[in-house]
Amino acid sequence: MDRGIDTFLTRTRPISLSNEELDLKNNPVRRPSAPIPVRAWVRFFEATVRPDAEAIAWTDKAVQALGDTARGDAHGMGVGVSS
Repeated sequence: MDRGIDTFLTRTRPISLSNEELDLKNNPVRRPSAPIPVRAWVRFFEATVRPDAEAIAWTDKAVQALGDTARGDAHGMGVGVSS
């Protein structure tokens, strides 16, 4: 999707993972010494987009990334790791 379509289709806040999905009790958080550039599938209510972002933490099940929405709003997002 291009950035203009992303702007039109998405709200300002992505849908993050729930506490149950993160399962931090059984999946400890690891943090890099510096953010790592990534592209992630990010869910919004209206659409799913794939922005450039930076991974700042992860578990075996999820990655926490920081990125800008098409509107320029910066957000933290919990993204599930594919199996």
